[in-house]
Amino acid sequence: MTEWPAMSHASAILALLLSMFPLRSVAQESAALVRHPAQHSAQYSVQQRALRLGLHESQEWRRLVHYRPTLFGSWVSEADGANFFVSPRGRRDPKAELLATLEGFASPNKRDLGPWVPAQTVKCQFPARFRWLDERLGLGAFPAGGDCGEFNDFRRRAGAKSATLVFSSYYVANPSSAYGHTLLRLNRGDGAQGAERQLLDFGVNYAANPTTSNPVLYALYGLSGFFKGTFTTLPYYYKVREYADFESRDLWEYDLALSREEVDRLVEHLWELSSTHFDYYYLTENCSYHMLTLLEAAAPRLNLIDRVPLWVIPTDTLKAALQEEGLIRGIRTRPSIHTQFRARREGLGAAERGLLNGLIAADDEELGGLLDAPGAQDENSRAAVLDAYMDYIDLNHARELMSGRAGEPKHPMAARKHKVLLARSRLPSSSPLRIDSDPGSGPHMSHGSTRIMGQRVFGRNDRHSTEFAIRFALHDLLDPQTGLPDNATIEFMHLRLRHWDRDRAPRLEDFTLFEIGTFQPLDAHNREASWRVRLGAERVDDPRCRGCTAAGVRAGAGASARVSRWLGYALAEGAVLASPGFAADRVSPSVGPTLGARLAWTRDLSLMAEGTYQKTLGPAPFERRALVLRGRWLEPWRSSWALDVMLKLDSIHQETSVGFAHYF
Repeated sequence: MTEWPAMSHASAILALLLSMFPLRSVAQESAALVRHPAQHSAQYSVQQRALRLGLHESQEWRRLVHYRPTLFGSWVSEADGANFFVSPRGRRDPKAELLATLEGFASPNKRDLGPWVPAQTVKCQFPARFRWLDERLGLGAFPAGGDCGEFNDFRRRAGAKSATLVFSSYYVANPSSAYGHTLLRLNRGDGAQGAERQLLDFGVNYAANPTTSNPVLYALYGLSGFFKGTFTTLPYYYKVREYADFESRDLWEYDLALSREEVDRLVEHLWELSSTHFDYYYLTENCSYHMLTLLEAAAPRLNLIDRVPLWVIPTDTLKAALQEEGLIRGIRTRPSIHTQFRARREGLGAAERGLLNGLIAADDEELGGLLDAPGAQDENSRAAVLDAYMDYIDLNHARELMSGRAGEPKHPMAARKHKVLLARSRLPSSSPLRIDSDPGSGPHMSHGSTRIMGQRVFGRNDRHSTEFAIRFALHDLLDPQTGLPDNATIEFMHLRLRHWDRDRAPRLEDFTLFEIGTFQPLDAHNREASWRVRLGAERVDDPRCRGCTAAGVRAGAGASARVSRWLGYALAEGAVLASPGFAADRVSPSVGPTLGARLAWTRDLSLMAEGTYQKTLGPAPFERRALVLRGRWLEPWRSSWALDVMLKLDSIHQETSVGFAHYF
């Protein structure tokens, strides 16, 4: 009895302390709804209704604010600009952002969004959010929020009635574009209007804003998210000029079956994204990924992100869109100036090609004579030659033709093209060039971007092993060529591990951070050099250092030629490898020639031979000769498995391997 009053007093104090926490939570929630509920009862009621309906937990809301789940079960928005959130906690708290957004809709005050975006009310800044919440809650009691003149002007200029997903093909000369690029086109028509009218449509681009031109830093920053990625809109003809003309990249256009309401929401959400940025990650949050998040926000019925792997490349975007039933309603191509010139050249006869070569080789004085002389060709033939020659000028001098300011002398090539145009105007008009593309050879038909491979390797003196390899992306000369450049190597993050039978232990055989190479065949109108460069680490098994792992770079340049299905190349290559196991300088440079040939026997079977000779330049001279014969056959039924066979004859060791590759 003597202890009971003390226990009762302690319990009362404990109960009082515990009761403070829920009271504080309720007070915080009430404050989060509206500051003066008595004065804003309508808005307060709307916020309560939003909580009862659980709108902050809905998929539509999470997509509009770009929330993604974390490993710990919470949510975080991928948008990294603070202006994209109304609540200070909005980036990590969907409920707080929803309540703050509803409260913001009730305010006529404009938000300062920085120097590049006009100040706006919350309602004008987030038209897609307002539309969606108005449909569910009825926001008629909220004030108008201003006339939203900037957004209305943007929507009027876009004039979007449909949308098209665009793939710009591979541009190996620029590593950041080697895997292609995806963007959107907002169409003023149904997307099937003429090619010239499409140039006036709006292009929607997402790209990194680089802060360095150093190639090493560029790669590191792009992989680590140090660049800001932003959405921009601009006339589509700018992108056509950049990709199809300057960089000779074919454009594949995929018309999207979006409803008019979804297109309107797409435009509204684009406006919302203009006030923020995303940390750009080259492998994940890139142009391909965010084109899908944009489409999912505009059309919540779509399920696109779940259809792509963790690392996303542009062709994955196309495949995800095609897997969504009924989303793609048409596929077309816009040929690059290179494709257009090649098609015109192939349509010429022998005499016409002779005249074309003469025009290309002629100086300014000789050009006038060739243009004025009637020659042996009829007028239609001469017209075809001049059309091809103008394409040749555009192909090789696109930037020079665009250079120069008003009042400044034009580039000599511009004057040359003007003369050709005058001569062409005196000849009969011809039908527009028609280049038919096969949808079955488009980039959406390419093999899976990731490849895993298992092989059994047989070496001399019972030096047998089992090899496992994984390549994150994308393609080499032996991989199936459909939808991919057949004269390029574009590999990123290629890892090879071997388990040796005798040692009963795994070892790193090779790690390629990236290898990029292009083997452009030389002809009468192409003088581009072939080249390849590789950065990574490899196991060295020679007198310099047995079993060492050396890191370094290999690079070379030369020439290529094509004869029917054969592609041959010759390169002068050098390498600089570094390892603690080397001599005192720990660096081993080497140089030598490489000869190779690839035979595309069928669409599914390719054979290749490559011979190399390398001689070190350091104090410990060493020569290495190697010949590699390899074949890869893609089984035609599922087109995801391939048989791989290799014979390697080396001055150090010889081995044979057989295995299977899987693309996904």
